[in-house]
Amino acid sequence: MGLYKPTSGIISIGNDNLSNINIQSWRNCIGYVGQDVFLFHSSIKDNICTGVKSVDFDFLRRVCKYAELDDFIMGMSKGYDTVVGDRGLTLSGGQRQRISIARALIRNPDILILDEATSALDQETASNVMKNIMKYMSDKTVIVVTHRKDVLKYADHIYNLDGKKATEVT
Repeated sequence: MGLYKPTSGIISIGNDNLSNINIQSWRNCIGYVGQDVFLFHSSIKDNICTGVKSVDFDFLRRVCKYAELDDFIMGMSKGYDTVVGDRGLTLSGGQRQRISIARALIRNPDILILDEATSALDQETASNVMKNIMKYMSDKTVIVVTHRKDVLKYADHIYNLDGKKATEVT
């Protein structure tokens, strides 16, 4: 994401050095979901669509279905207009994570980074969300950082990180 500069070596995107690429353009290609989610005191729709100029409601609902979120939202009295309170106080950790996943997917990124993005979900919901994400991102790159071994079945390549060393698991 270009948040840190390498202390040695370079990071390449294709044949281009990341330091030679317009960083804002590069970041617009990336969706990021971490385990710590920040939500605004606003509606669910506004929290998902943060930073996106305009969104078709049908597309918003489709993205929320991928995040296993639409049924929950539609069951609320104000649906997508439900205000979640400061930092999403009225929601569970899993609901907040799924809103964060929908927030990343609504941007239709070329690269999606999931950093323990399903840690607050039960195993069945996490599995369904991962299956949906992989279908949605089938022609794109998904980078998953996880301790959940069941998520690894969706990976084309698996790397084990140990200190400063990454080794591919075969």
